[in-house]
Amino acid sequence: MNLTPLDEAALEAEYNLIVETLKKTKFNKSRTAEILQIDRKTLYNKLEAYAQFLASKTVKQEPISITP
Repeated sequence: MNLTPLDEAALEAEYNLIVETLKKTKFNKSRTAEILQIDRKTLYNKLEAYAQFLASKTVKQEPISITP
């Protein structure tokens, strides 16, 4: 996932809004989608997109071998 810094900031802001709304609804996804005025499937897609974004940001290292 290749995003500009502005795209990354927008994605993070959107994710933070979703998480805050999820907390307020006690993690009721249907109610969260309703409050945010998006389809529940769109909510799932946005959460998945953010998870993929975070996974792409994770530094992946080779395992360290401890055998001589």
